[in-house]
Amino acid sequence: MMADRDETVLEREKRQFLKPDDEFSPMPFWFWNDALNDAEIVRQIRDFYSKGVAGFVIHPRLGLSESIPYLSEIYLGLVETAVVEADRLDMKVILYDEAMYPSGSAMGMVVRDDPAHASRGLRMIEQPLGTTGWQAVPLAEGETLVSVQAVRKTAAGSVDPDSAIVFEDERAAQVFRPQGGGEWTMLQFVETYSGGKIRGVYWGQDDGEPGAPAAADLLNPQATASFIRLTHEAYYAKLKRYFGNTVIAMFTDEPNILGRSHRSGLKPWTSGFLDYAGPFGFKEEQLPALWFEAGSGTERARAAYGKAVNARLAESFYRPLSVWCDEHGIQLTGHPGHSDEIGLLEAFQLPGQDIVWRYIEPGGQSLTGAHSTLGKCSSDAARHRRRRRNLNECFGACFKDDIGWNFTADEMKWYMDWLFVRGVNLLAPHAFYYSIAEERKHERPPDVGPNSILWPHYALFSTYMRRMSWLMTDSVNEAKVAILCEEDRLPWEPAVPLYENQIEFNYLEEQLLVSSCEFRGGQALIAEQSYAVIIVDRPERYLEDTRERLRAFAQTGGIVVTIRDEAADERSVADSLRQDASPSLPDADPSRLDSSESSAPDGDALRGAAESSLPDTGRGRIGELDNAAVVSVSELPAILDARRLRSVKLHPVSPDIRVSTVRRGGLTFYLFVNEGEAAYAGTAQLDTNGFVERWDAWEGTTGVQGVLEPGGAALGLGGVCVPVALERRASVIYCADATRPPVRLGEEAGPGRPEAVPDLEQAPMQERTIRIDGGWDIRVELEGRGLEASAASAQGAATLQQVGARPEAAASEAGSVGSGGEVSISAPGSSPLVSWTEWSGMEHFSGAVVYESEFRLEPEDAGGNRVIRLDLGDVHEMAEVDVNGTFAGVRFWKPYRYADISGLVRPGVNTLRIRVTNSLANAYNRASLPSGLLGPVTVSFG
Repeated sequence: MMADRDETVLEREKRQFLKPDDEFSPMPFWFWNDALNDAEIVRQIRDFYSKGVAGFVIHPRLGLSESIPYLSEIYLGLVETAVVEADRLDMKVILYDEAMYPSGSAMGMVVRDDPAHASRGLRMIEQPLGTTGWQAVPLAEGETLVSVQAVRKTAAGSVDPDSAIVFEDERAAQVFRPQGGGEWTMLQFVETYSGGKIRGVYWGQDDGEPGAPAAADLLNPQATASFIRLTHEAYYAKLKRYFGNTVIAMFTDEPNILGRSHRSGLKPWTSGFLDYAGPFGFKEEQLPALWFEAGSGTERARAAYGKAVNARLAESFYRPLSVWCDEHGIQLTGHPGHSDEIGLLEAFQLPGQDIVWRYIEPGGQSLTGAHSTLGKCSSDAARHRRRRRNLNECFGACFKDDIGWNFTADEMKWYMDWLFVRGVNLLAPHAFYYSIAEERKHERPPDVGPNSILWPHYALFSTYMRRMSWLMTDSVNEAKVAILCEEDRLPWEPAVPLYENQIEFNYLEEQLLVSSCEFRGGQALIAEQSYAVIIVDRPERYLEDTRERLRAFAQTGGIVVTIRDEAADERSVADSLRQDASPSLPDADPSRLDSSESSAPDGDALRGAAESSLPDTGRGRIGELDNAAVVSVSELPAILDARRLRSVKLHPVSPDIRVSTVRRGGLTFYLFVNEGEAAYAGTAQLDTNGFVERWDAWEGTTGVQGVLEPGGAALGLGGVCVPVALERRASVIYCADATRPPVRLGEEAGPGRPEAVPDLEQAPMQERTIRIDGGWDIRVELEGRGLEASAASAQGAATLQQVGARPEAAASEAGSVGSGGEVSISAPGSSPLVSWTEWSGMEHFSGAVVYESEFRLEPEDAGGNRVIRLDLGDVHEMAEVDVNGTFAGVRFWKPYRYADISGLVRPGVNTLRIRVTNSLANAYNRASLPSGLLGPVTVSFG
């Protein structure tokens, strides 16, 4: 801050961005999974803090020593040690409410204290009804008969719902004889114990093992009260003085009503649930539809049942936890069991979701399926309820190809950006392991913190998380489009073309549309958001109250767009309702975005196109709506562009670029993320005129961004155009200040002036390139010593001989060290720049190899204002580079490029040292993933 004047808004925001407060730190899951001791707990916390990690989630985990009974004074004393140290460092702690998961049973103690609190389910017993009548199957101890019904089967797995006969008691069923033909069957619906378990924290308590703790009845408020007494009250009694300051939240993890490994064929249930489900539209005679196809009412019955289950779970489990947390000065956080259960996040002061098991992945599914909605699930739940933060438990078991430690920094960066651009603003990395001894390293791997190869440079990652979390906190996204959703269904199909055409949207829950939206001037207003368009997918699913609210919105001038189910025109409504997934989407048509505005329908063309255009599946469900349109998914971008409902327009278009526009502190920020595998180069027109800066959250740089056409309207938005260059795995932020005039491209001046944006589709303009093929000296690092080799030229082989001992971790896992601790290694072929897994004895080596070489520069090459670029080519996986003994930086993903090393070189001979660390999967999983410096290594002058 300048001493002689006040700090401007831009200066303040920039200062906070570059050095975000600790509250924006990641909060990693910290696996407590071994014999814990106070000294090691404190040491690890200080290690976290040194890497910019200012908080953690204490997570009891499989491998915990049996000498530390869960929730005992010994255990709680260790928790207190961690909290006291965190308090000393002004760090934050989130407590975890289970050992291990799913939440709700206090590691089986709820059921131990009262066996009636064990998880329950509903089972169906089917008996074909013959001429001799029916006899009930005897019930086991603890079971309760809920209903006895006779139904006529129409096919395997299908029944005639109109044939259902509900008997008052078993006696009436025993004398029943069906009239007419057909195959009749008798059904008993029985409430029973599910036999479900949770994963425990001690050996022998995992899935399928005899010691696995019993799951509790989460639909029973008395069981929840016991859970709170055993768990929450125990923590509070020990840590009361830290609640609301150091301890900020309690994490509840994917509660599972039936528990894990439960008896097959059950549906979630509890005592008295049939009566509870009645007001949700679920009737006793619909019970068969939970197991059989039952005509056109099947989906309706299942939806009513599902809503009743969720309502009961919220009432009996989530709300009591939420109330307890609120009364004790902390927040309820965590996530429900499914990626799209947005309604259950109502109870969370800090709503969350998780991205695990590669539910989505780079280069794979990231826009399709229910899991593709999880980022928006938590962020939209938060923004519409004025929750300041939302959390994601990320990276858990996101390994590739069934190789437990095969998870790279490249993928970590992709996942981070995927979450941030969707509005997530608190990351809980899964996980930092207290110990990776023995089998612990293989329990939901990998460690993404202290036991990863990234840890020496983890501050780069934690700082990036802080900056991006800061950006997405206390800001309002500029989405003008809402996609209507149910409490347990977030339509992903209409979201695909919006993502691919950089049209921002938010999911708006049906319940919030009815209860919390105000309609004024063609806008739906809720919290800080304002929507001009509401997209309705599968309108037949929504309640009459919802349809009335949509009509009211349309009457104020708002636009309702319904999605035409094109496949439904060719099949019956009944068949349509039986589909579990929507048909494949037609590709979005980018050409529609580049057409002139006159070629797209204008606002008037959207008016009056409502019920007469609806397909049979939708006609009459929404009713007569003013300002409605019925379109296919692929037509959405053109329809929305007619209303100018975007904040950014790219040229050329790219389906891989995601954009989020947020207002913060009087400024407008445009976040661009490249989710693809190729670089992007083009221009972006913004919807703002004014001064622009380009901020890079990874590099920690800011600078004036010259604009191409201040006030131009070539792309239809009327704002400035900026050049955009995004490598794969890159993100960039444009900060716009509408109170100041823009600066023309090429006229930037002063500190922070950005370098010219390169054309990434072509090689940079160069005078010449040096390719470093030969003369490599190679050393395999072993506990500070190494295996040394030399290669005089590209034609010579590299021979490596041992001068040290292998690191313990690599040696114990690789199995390639001889009995005498010696190994002979050679690098075959014409060039040493090949994967070191091709070298004899290095097939399963995990560690670091140092490559050293030289290159010569002429005086004219090293002088003046020349830009000198270093490109390492292909590397696996982490590269640390020194030029002439000075550290040039570290790279974790392609492109392994250094934009300008001119400040490090000199005329004559220059030394280059590249230290490459490969994946730990080679040692820990006996994989042979590509490893090392593969090149080609080039130095370019331009």
